[in-house]
Amino acid sequence: MIEMRNVGFGGLKVVNVKLSVIIPIYNAEKYLKKCIESILNQSFKDFELILVDDGSKDESGSICDVYADLDDRIKVIHKANGGSVSARKEGLLIARGEYVSYVDSDDWLDSNMYEVMFNSTDGADAIICGYIAETKHGSSKEKHNIPSGIYEGECVQKLHRQLLFTGSFYEAGIVPALWNKLFKRTLIAPVMEVVPLDIKMGEDAILTYPALMDACKIVVMNEFAPYHYRIMPNTLSTSFDEFYFDRIEILNKFLQKELSARNENIVENQLPYYLMFLVHIGIISELSLGNKKKFGKKINSLNKIVESKWLRDAIKGVKKEQVPEDIWELKCAINSAYFNRWIVKYYLIKILGKLKRLVRIK
Repeated sequence: MIEMRNVGFGGLKVVNVKLSVIIPIYNAEKYLKKCIESILNQSFKDFELILVDDGSKDESGSICDVYADLDDRIKVIHKANGGSVSARKEGLLIARGEYVSYVDSDDWLDSNMYEVMFNSTDGADAIICGYIAETKHGSSKEKHNIPSGIYEGECVQKLHRQLLFTGSFYEAGIVPALWNKLFKRTLIAPVMEVVPLDIKMGEDAILTYPALMDACKIVVMNEFAPYHYRIMPNTLSTSFDEFYFDRIEILNKFLQKELSARNENIVENQLPYYLMFLVHIGIISELSLGNKKKFGKKINSLNKIVESKWLRDAIKGVKKEQVPEDIWELKCAINSAYFNRWIVKYYLIKILGKLKRLVRIK
């Protein structure tokens, strides 16, 4: 079959495989072989595997090339480092599958994942399964907060009303991760085309939620959990991202635009809780051991964020009664802080009191 020239995300390309599996890769040599082999060993065979080496400095690129020489289903892209969004875009540009699956380079799949999911598609725009969370302490089966089933017509509208927030803080109806989902390429490509490269937070959410809003038929398979998601040791007490709140602001701007174009209800009644959840994590990060700023500067930074207009606008739909008191008190941040917890608690109560006043009671 002759392949038509690729003319971008929206261009027509011949579909000559059922599935395109795309793996963005950056310095993943420790886990990459296991990940690739778990895909090559799938009982489902009608796929291509696209390995996107995003400027790795270790042996990841060489590993990709070795596997490409062994299996003609594999395509390799070597590019300058640009982040996960950039790598996902590059992979999708050459994808030929009817469906697209993204896999993280440090994870692995059970051998029947794609076979079972395709047997359940029934023409669906998106197929979603559960997953296994893998930590150094063991494994746990995880699922979405939406019941299993086939959603179309009025049912898919009901799913949309709980997509980002079910009513319990914080429970999303559908976990935003890309890796436990199959999307029709025609569904995911228009969303990917408009995603800005400067998105460095919520890289999955910016694709998953707009795409699911565009889907007319969605299959949810909670009990089937063939994806093994490797969770690295918790680094909240030691890590710090100086630009964390800037990244939230960029993410909020994008989701506000894309989701409001599809359904204003989500922006008004669901998105604020997702952002409130991210702000909560950001406050923990600001107080982490990894942040070497002096205590007074940390407090000043938090005050600046809490008083910012973008945050005020972003969370104005949050209801106080739907955010637990322990979130406002931020006990986990207090307990993990390295300085006197009573001093921390005093200032946190003042800061979070400001944050709480931003939230209106409806």
